[in-house]
Amino acid sequence: MKTLFKGNYFNVVAPSPGDEIIQEKRHVFALLVIEDHRTLSALNLVVRLELVPAYGIRDATIPISYPRYATILSGSIEPGETDEQAVLREIKEEAGVVSPPDMIECLETDIPIMKSTSLRSSIYVVYYRSYNLELSRIKGDGSLIEKRSDTVTVPINDMSRFLEETPHDFLILGGYHLLMNWLRVNNLQTF
Repeated sequence: MKTLFKGNYFNVVAPSPGDEIIQEKRHVFALLVIEDHRTLSALNLVVRLELVPAYGIRDATIPISYPRYATILSGSIEPGETDEQAVLREIKEEAGVVSPPDMIECLETDIPIMKSTSLRSSIYVVYYRSYNLELSRIKGDGSLIEKRSDTVTVPINDMSRFLEETPHDFLILGGYHLLMNWLRVNNLQTF
């Protein structure tokens, strides 16, 4: 296999002549749900509004004043980490949650993301009841992109409207549908 480009976060390799593949570390995706019975919508999804320069290259229809896309919490697995440890670290970095979850369940393990990349990911639902939630300051990974990104909480009942009104990626769209199925299977009400 020939390396065509070697970067800090990914490589481009040619396993055979004419093929080009983005080679990336494994990732985890977190569908972070917070149950809060103090509001009318008891279940909320924690969403990232991220500045994603790659999306801007292709999509010139998004106004400059709102270059961020809605996505789910995600990140690469560090050496020596299990998938579950990586999920909990990413939740701490991107949402500031430091307490152990009330429930954590892996929906998919080591699933390929798309055919032009070696990226594989595990997808987790991480569930907190608000009275067990302990928060810290959101730190992110320290990058400029992370500093320009925000973490917000969206009532699950409002997610369809939120996705219609907000530029978003496939991760949150697919993640939302996986989450709705998980909530139904586990008999959790969205009100």
